[in-house]
Amino acid sequence: MPIDETLKLEFETARKNRKFEIEKFWQRANYFLVLNTALAVGIFTIKSTLATFLISCFGVIAAWLWFRTNVGARYWQIFWEAEVHDLAKKLNVKSFSMTDDEIANRQMRFGRSRKSSLVRKFVDAEVKKGHSVSYNMILLSIWAFLAWCLVLLYFILSFLIDNCSCSLA
Repeated sequence: MPIDETLKLEFETARKNRKFEIEKFWQRANYFLVLNTALAVGIFTIKSTLATFLISCFGVIAAWLWFRTNVGARYWQIFWEAEVHDLAKKLNVKSFSMTDDEIANRQMRFGRSRKSSLVRKFVDAEVKKGHSVSYNMILLSIWAFLAWCLVLLYFILSFLIDNCSCSLA
């Protein structure tokens, strides 16, 4: 197999793996988002103190695993993006091998109109920053973990206050 054909095959494999990792990232993120939402609903609907305590314990664990799953998925997504980028450069595939300057020049198309509203200017400025949607999901999983820790702390403190017969006086 000639070298160009091998490179093309490697590029296609890397591109497909990148796409696969992105799809799996969102499937896992959706799973954990639904799981955390269901647990939160359980906290507010179940009246048993023991059950809500156990649900909040499970919520902490689920949110921590969500964070770790997101970070692991992001690792492989970055790996395959770098592989696609490197192979695209060798094959001269522009859409995957643009330099930072070329990307910045394309982004300059946003916000050119002077008659744009403040909201439009704000949105265009945010678009130019190129926020990572997977990074935002990682942040959401961190916030979920912290929220579950607070819920668990609330239940622990409530239990201690309700069942502690010590006197501070």
